[in-house]
Amino acid sequence: MTKDDWRPIEEAPTDGTFVLLWGPTDDGSPFADDTYANGHLPSGYAVAFFDDRDDSWIDNCLEDIWPYPTHWQPLPEPPEPA
Repeated sequence: MTKDDWRPIEEAPTDGTFVLLWGPTDDGSPFADDTYANGHLPSGYAVAFFDDRDDSWIDNCLEDIWPYPTHWQPLPEPPEPA
């Protein structure tokens, strides 16, 4: 994963596909920096899908992602079984 892998959120899939998200808060700090239990990562990343019925990003705990993410990229392929 490099900086070049990030794409504008406007280009993200809206078909229910889970993707990796990133977005800052109003003060520039990463979103969800202390809510790991809700599927958010302390670094400002989240794995979520877009719900077009609610026009919002939903994480793996079915919580809205807020503030709205600004960038996304596809999830990596899983590792081969050991």
